[in-house]
Order: sequence, then structure tokens, then C-alpha cells
Amino acid sequence: MRSQAAPAMKARDKVRLERAFTQIATFAPPDYPQWVKLSEAGAAAARRGDVDEAEVACSDCHDTYRARYRAERRDRPIF
Repeated sequence: MRSQAAPAMKARDKVRLERAFTQIATFAPPDYPQWVKLSEAGAAAARRGDVDEAEVACSDCHDTYRARYRAERRDRPIF
């Protein structure tokens, strides 16, 4: 995520951001029920050109899963 989503967000690059969110949705752990929904919301926002709303999706996912993901799956390769 850090190598794909963060640079796209910083650059406010809607195309790369949509691609990153779409890819993030594909590696959702099965026991993280909102992960795909939040990723899809971010991708949809980026597709509409609403980078601020895409950033909200990032924040919502991080608030919901970041600590748990780091504790349980930190070593899992993602990209």
C-alpha cells in the first residue's frame, strides 16, 4: 500500500489511485468484512475524480483495520 496508494494519494493521481484501491480490494483477508467495501468506495471516489472522498475511504479502512492488520499479518506480502 505504501508503495502504490500513498504516492498516488500524495500526487492526487485519480487513475493510479483507482488502480491502487482496486488492487487493495483483491487481497482482503477473509475475516476483515469491510475491507472490500472500503476499497471499492475509494476506487469509486477516485473514478469520479473525488480524491478527498477517496482519502476518507483510506482513513476509514486504516481506522478500522490498521492496528489489527499489523498485529496479525504484518509479514504478508501485498504488492
